[in-house]
This record gives sequence, C-alpha cells and structure tokens, in this order.
Amino acid sequence: MNIMRKIFLVILVPVFLIAVIAAVLLMMPLESLRGPMERAVSHALGRQVQVAGPLHASLYPEIGLSAGDVSIANVEGGQAKVFAHAATLSVGAKLMPLFSRQVEITRLTLEDPEIHLEVDARGNPNWNFHFA
Repeated sequence: MNIMRKIFLVILVPVFLIAVIAAVLLMMPLESLRGPMERAVSHALGRQVQVAGPLHASLYPEIGLSAGDVSIANVEGGQAKVFAHAATLSVGAKLMPLFSRQVEITRLTLEDPEIHLEVDARGNPNWNFHFA
C-alpha cells in the first residue's frame, strides 16, 4: 500500500494539477484578461499599451499567451504615433515557477514588428522606459 501512495503522489498529483490548469485556461474567457493586461503592462512601461487583436492561450510546449495587433505608444511629441507595433506578440513561460510567483520567460516572439526609434531635440531616445 505504501508503494501505491508514493505512485499516487509522484505521478497522479502533478498530472491532476496540470489538468486543472489546462481546464481553467481553456474555459476562461481570455477577453476578460484584455483590460487588466493592458493596464498592468501600461503601468509597468509608463506608456499606453493596446491589444486590439485576438488573445490565445497555449499549454504546449510551455504555457503561453499570444495577442494580436499589439501597440506601445510613443513618447509625447514623438514623430511616429506608436513606438512599437506587432501583428502578433507571443510569450511562453515555464509552468512550475508560476506556482511560486516567479515568471521564467522561455519565448518571446514578435510577428511583423515595427519599431520606431527616435531621438528628440534634447537627445532623449524614445526607447528609454520608466519602469514602475
């Protein structure tokens, strides 16, 4: 009986946890994350971030999120309307560190990126962010 308990703890509990996470991700309406995600990233970067396209979650090969039509606002007075835009932004992260509130990014992919680098009259570049 002791061996069965060890098998249960070592194999079935992690499988159960992964299945629960998968079910939550697949059933959760990702649109409900759009506003909080935009606000959190905008606050962190100190610039307005907009996600106008669809959101998708993935579980394999790592837990991930992709967002379509993503833009980061340019500095005030900049020539271009946006600092950066991507048709799709995809991020992957390791699953286990998330349980201890740590994020380990394994993948960051930009499809069709446009990045507008500018320097103002005082020599200040628009790629300096004031992280919160």
